[in-house]
Amino acid sequence: MTNRRHYILATAGHVDHGKSSLIKKLTGIDPDRLPKEKARGLTIDLGFASLELEASNGDMMKVGIVDVPGHADFIKNMVAGVGAVNLAMLVVAADDGWMPQTEEHIQILEYLGVRELIVVLSKIDLFDDLDLAIAEIQEHLEGTFWPQATIIPTSTKTGEGIDSLQKALSSKFESLPVPEDVGKVRLPVDRVFSVKGAGSVVTGTLAYGCIRKGSQLVVQPSGIPVNVREIQAHNATQEVAFPGSRTALNLGGLSRGKGGLSRGSIVSSTNINVSSLRIHVTLHFSVREESRRWAVKMIKNGQELIFHFGCGNHHARIFLLADSLHRLDEPCLAELRFRDPQSCWVEDRFILRDLSGTHTLVGGVVLDPAPLKNSFRKAHQIEYLQKRAETIGQLDFLILTLVKRDKALKVEGLLTASPYSEQKIMSVLEGLIYKQRIVESGPWIFDADWWEQISEWALECVLTFHQKNPEKSGMPLTLFRKQLETHVPNSALFECIEISMERIGIKRMDNSIRHENHAATLPEKYIER
Repeated sequence: MTNRRHYILATAGHVDHGKSSLIKKLTGIDPDRLPKEKARGLTIDLGFASLELEASNGDMMKVGIVDVPGHADFIKNMVAGVGAVNLAMLVVAADDGWMPQTEEHIQILEYLGVRELIVVLSKIDLFDDLDLAIAEIQEHLEGTFWPQATIIPTSTKTGEGIDSLQKALSSKFESLPVPEDVGKVRLPVDRVFSVKGAGSVVTGTLAYGCIRKGSQLVVQPSGIPVNVREIQAHNATQEVAFPGSRTALNLGGLSRGKGGLSRGSIVSSTNINVSSLRIHVTLHFSVREESRRWAVKMIKNGQELIFHFGCGNHHARIFLLADSLHRLDEPCLAELRFRDPQSCWVEDRFILRDLSGTHTLVGGVVLDPAPLKNSFRKAHQIEYLQKRAETIGQLDFLILTLVKRDKALKVEGLLTASPYSEQKIMSVLEGLIYKQRIVESGPWIFDADWWEQISEWALECVLTFHQKNPEKSGMPLTLFRKQLETHVPNSALFECIEISMERIGIKRMDNSIRHENHAATLPEKYIER
């Protein structure tokens, strides 16, 4: 049986370097879908096409192509297009060479964590010295994530290099892992429109999870519940949309006017209801020294910037730890505050641009998608953010740092707002429990160091009570809990902790608690000599 694998390819590059023409040559589909795009000859919004490739083992690879705008004024759309891609195709025209927007796009691809890149040298029919053009590109790629990126000369006019490009794309996609179904849906919405007789339709790139016809989902951050009436993927009606596919959903359950649903919304699973007016992040500056120095100079504490995330862009005010911009050997931590709630996951990537929208300043990664108000400068939160920034992509550290900060967490719902499946989270958690880095008790997990401190305190507390009150069979539970309040962040933990204390010889009996070796005796002064 032939398997089908779904991937996303995004184009990047300077205006008029031939991205749309290249896609049309590869697929036979013109991604310039709007009439005004046809008239101007520019891609001013996201265009879409699809390409089917065959892997060496016979698997079919369905590639959704996002054709992003190249003009500087439209970079906000470019950011929307590359948020969930598996491979980027940077197009550089042989006659123009590396241009300012080429450089900005390559930096944005770095900020958004795109790790796979193919460079297409286009319009080679207009330039004679290909060796010179290739050498220039190689020079500009030095110091980036892709210093050894494959460079393929092409001409859409003569057809030269198109077959080589298709083979290179097939080989690259075949080497990539199949996008994982993490069991939770996330579809950033890039278009919303109505179809007569059908109602509201949204489109986007399905970043995570499978969507089935009839699924119950929710629009974030508005929290509006919706149901999936119909699914289309790559211009064909489907029963299921898979992660990594371009997807259109006909949604039911929306009130007239589609309030709360717009470009930038996120359609997600119903159990993921995270939204916040602030997030805590780490900033990633350009590898180019000049660009970094310029961005550091431009970013000021309390400054308002444009936050580009998924398919939306929003005003955000940035707050930095003192001098964090200049401590180049440490993560640059910041709090972003929004006018309207945002629905982010931990490890989401984003771009910050200046308020005029003309300059890309910095990229970043979300470390805490829903922090407590006024927590940014607290010592425990700084420690958590610094460790998280140093271990991005490592699930074990994500769990450890979270449990260490919060001391105790419920297992149910752990890290739902993250790109990890419940199965993977539970597997890593079991390993941490086995290594005694985390303690499990009923529905709760505890930081092992904190648990040891609580255990030592509880033992001392009960033994002290026995010493002062030897005639009593045990310490009243109400008294024990009152003293426990100063050590435990959540009173819901009391019963769980009391039951767990049996491990260290402390037993609960009805309304009291005692050490297993204690037996009630009269005080010495009442014993006859």
